[in-house]
Amino acid sequence: MEAGILSMAQLPPNILETDLYGKRSAEFQVLQDIVSATDKFIFIIPEYNGSFPAH
Repeated sequence: MEAGILSMAQLPPNILETDLYGKRSAEFQVLQDIVSATDKFIFIIPEYNGSFPAH
């Protein structure tokens, strides 16, 4: 089975000015294509006091 890692660190630095407001950037489109082609996800989130942090 083929697997890959998609880190939040790979998000484009201008995501707040572009993609969150419906102006898809070319940088984010690359990540969107990866997500769209993926069948399943495993989320790895740090645990803190029985929950996960907001940031």
